[in-house]
Order: sequence, then C-alpha cells, then structure tokens
Amino acid sequence: MNPIFPTEGFARLPQILDFLSVSESTFRRGIKAGKFPKPIKVNRTSVWPATEIRAAVDKLSEREG
Repeated sequence: MNPIFPTEGFARLPQILDFLSVSESTFRRGIKAGKFPKPIKVNRTSVWPATEIRAAVDKLSEREG
C-alpha cells in the first residue's frame, strides 16, 4: 500500500487515485457500482474516510483472491 495514503482521517480524490492506481472515471464507476464509498462534502471539497477506502480495497482483494 502507498505509504502516503492516510490510515485514518480523510483522503481527497488525488490521493485515492494514486493509492488505487486507477483513473478518475474508473473510480467513479466503482462508486456507482457500490465498490467504493460515496464522498462526504466538507465545505465544497469531496473527501472519503480513509478507513472506508482501505476496507473497500480489502473487500475487493478478498473477492479476487
């Protein structure tokens, strides 16, 4: 896992895309498909709980593995 990605708190879109090594469109399709959590708005900024992103990655890894 990318050491820059937070283990707690919130992550912004560029951090998540780098962590997952996917494009924005692929990530957004994953949100619509229910693979990834929906964003939370903090003021006008979209953020995701880092723990939820990590949990989604773990869940997807279990499906593949």
